[in-house]
Amino acid sequence: MYVYYSGWSFLGGTKCVTFPLRSGDNFLLNAEEIKKYITPQTKVLILNSPHNPTGQVFDEDCIKKIAKLAIKYNLIVISDDIYNKMLYDNVEHFSIAKLDGMKERTIIIGSFSKTYAMDGWRVGYLVAPLEIISGAIKIHQHVLSYSVTNFSLV
Repeated sequence: MYVYYSGWSFLGGTKCVTFPLRSGDNFLLNAEEIKKYITPQTKVLILNSPHNPTGQVFDEDCIKKIAKLAIKYNLIVISDDIYNKMLYDNVEHFSIAKLDGMKERTIIIGSFSKTYAMDGWRVGYLVAPLEIISGAIKIHQHVLSYSVTNFSLV
């Protein structure tokens, strides 16, 4: 698990529950297993593909199953797409936001720093519904450190 996920949860006053990926399953997500972790208190599902640190890229079928869970349980999906341009073996990244019913419930996190080898710049982007972007702008200055100040809100 990326260390900041639990920090985001803490800042939101919530509990971060992790779902283990197992080497015996080739580090694939299993929607039926994930469903066991969803409770009435669950509000957000963080999807990290390509996954850090395993490198596993979840295929369209897997992403569709996750989307069905998100819709069924009314979850927001934070899609951590930081490494979506770092792919090998002709594997393609599939965005959950492309699926019906997901655009309005997906927050995409991306990185120019990782994609374009801009080490130290810490420049990324957020794609989300307007009401989420508005809230993110309000807290932006309080949760980021070591960013290039002049460009951090571009």
